[in-house]
Amino acid sequence: MQQAMLSRMSRSPDQQAGSDRDDRGEELARHSSELTRQAEDLRERQKDVSASLAETSSHLVATERRVADTLDKLADTRPESEARLRRQAHEAREFADSEEESADKHEEDA
Repeated sequence: MQQAMLSRMSRSPDQQAGSDRDDRGEELARHSSELTRQAEDLRERQKDVSASLAETSSHLVATERRVADTLDKLADTRPESEARLRRQAHEAREFADSEEESADKHEEDA
């Protein structure tokens, strides 16, 4: 440690400035490569999240379509509630359609 201090003290100001620039350059290079690695990790995580969202969306679509089919079957057996049940089935199908578009977008991002 004393040797390093003596070495620094024996350098001319120009040599010291050059050494400081070299040190900063090395530090910036380390930070740059660390940021690049972190960016790559984030891109991979984003792909994983998009894949999970696509899978979840596709499950929602299937569930909403089953709900709509069930509501239609109920409407067939309950004439007094038929209009309401058919309306709810229609809404469930509309939701499934919009969620399917969302699933497609997430699959593209994955």
